[in-house]
Amino acid sequence: MIDMKPRFCRVLGLALALGMLSSPFCPAQNVVTPSAAVVKKKAVVKVAAAAREQEKTPEETNILHGEIRALDQESEKFFETVTGQIGEWFGPSFQYMFLGVEAWRYLCFGVVLILSFALAHISNWFLGKQMARICKRTSWDVDDLVFAHAVKPTRVVVETLGVYTGLMLLLTGRIPEEGISWLTRVSLAIAAAACFWYVYRLVEVADHYCRKLVLRDDNDLDSTFVNVARKTLRVLVTVVAFLFIARGVLQWNITTLVASAGIFGLAIAFAAQDTIANLFGTLMLLLDRPFRVGERVVINGAEGPVESIGFRSTRIRTLEGNLVSIPNKTAADSMVENVGRRPHIKRVSTIGLVYGTSYQEMKRAVEVLREIFDNHRGMNPEFLPRIHFIEFSAYSLDIKIIAWYHPGDQVEYWAWCEEINFEIMRRFEEEGLEFAFPTQTVHLTPDDALA
Repeated sequence: MIDMKPRFCRVLGLALALGMLSSPFCPAQNVVTPSAAVVKKKAVVKVAAAAREQEKTPEETNILHGEIRALDQESEKFFETVTGQIGEWFGPSFQYMFLGVEAWRYLCFGVVLILSFALAHISNWFLGKQMARICKRTSWDVDDLVFAHAVKPTRVVVETLGVYTGLMLLLTGRIPEEGISWLTRVSLAIAAAACFWYVYRLVEVADHYCRKLVLRDDNDLDSTFVNVARKTLRVLVTVVAFLFIARGVLQWNITTLVASAGIFGLAIAFAAQDTIANLFGTLMLLLDRPFRVGERVVINGAEGPVESIGFRSTRIRTLEGNLVSIPNKTAADSMVENVGRRPHIKRVSTIGLVYGTSYQEMKRAVEVLREIFDNHRGMNPEFLPRIHFIEFSAYSLDIKIIAWYHPGDQVEYWAWCEEINFEIMRRFEEEGLEFAFPTQTVHLTPDDALA
């Protein structure tokens, strides 16, 4: 670590000396000797040099910036050597000038461009066709997508390096060092952007692989989680690419921008509390997973299959065909009834017979019902039907029926109920059993009888 105390003392002493020389109370103010002028000038130079050192020290601690500066210098030296050797090789025949640049430089620029575009075309052919042909021999289709998504970014990198090489051969020694540095940084920025573009496209490969896992029965991965993860990774790659290229390659001062973004984000956080609450609700839904896309649910009175789970809201298509959007904060805080995950559907019904039914007929009715529900379609041996004569109600003799249908498919359950009801009607007609309905019996007594 550099000891800053001696340097600071020297700078402070020189500044005080300079201040005393310029003070109106200094005896030598009106008689400035040559030695005083020299001392004053040296003090100004040293103060300025110390200030420059103070400004350079934080930047020199940045390894990435130092590497890029070293790359600028090395590339400039390299191309100066190469252009000197090429100029000597061409001889005086190509030394005539056009717009301040030798003719052989234009020739090298054109040749490098042609070669770079040809190399880009070859890489396109190799990755897009040859590697695709090799990858088709494998049963795994992810490798096909990895090479297919690398075609365009690779072409951008090759063409960028070719254009950069051609421009360096054309302009080295003919433009200032700042122009060479700017050209190097822009070329690196484009190449880095192409690399991040490839990473961005690899997110699609991961999404494709995860979606295949979602369709399998031996995993617990949710398609909603895959969608949110894909969007999050895209945003993350974009932000990292911007920060890396802007700060690391182009060396833009984004400190003020980041600080402004923090203040702006704080203001947005206060203004968009509901939106942030919905984002946290989305996170809770993804972690807890009370429902998935395609499952039938009941949330706040809205019943139907879930069509999508977004960052802000969950969309449900009701049985009437309407599309209902429920904020994820509400969905996370509400009681969710997941109809799609029920393993069975419970049927509870009561059959009433008229009070004129005899004891033997009542026993026969219970036996008939037990025969109908015995080993019925969709029955699970662990959930046997329950059929009992339970009550003498106001106008009927009631038989309670409790049965479970497996699986929990609503349409199949309705078809089974229809089948069972028809069978009950047929068997009761054969047995001569009469269903009860709400009735009242009124007995009228003459007035003479009352007297």
